[in-house]
Amino acid sequence: MKLIFWIVFFVIAVVVIAFSVTNRGVVTVDLWPSPYSVDLPVFGVAVVGIFVGFIWGGIISWVYGGKTRQRVRNLYRRAE
Repeated sequence: MKLIFWIVFFVIAVVVIAFSVTNRGVVTVDLWPSPYSVDLPVFGVAVVGIFVGFIWGGIISWVYGGKTRQRVRNLYRRAE
């Protein structure tokens, strides 16, 4: 199982590195409604977007799993 994890991790790392190397162009990100804007490389915008999506998905999964965690805690207390 660890070998599969490392193989998948290596493939994803190679893809991210290749994407980062080939997409170094600069884009302007407007931080509306504030008056600020930031010039970032394209790969930076993509990687930040993926990271934010990963974190947001984790938060949503944690929130929706609350009822299940509560049920497990109650069943564990009853079992004791």
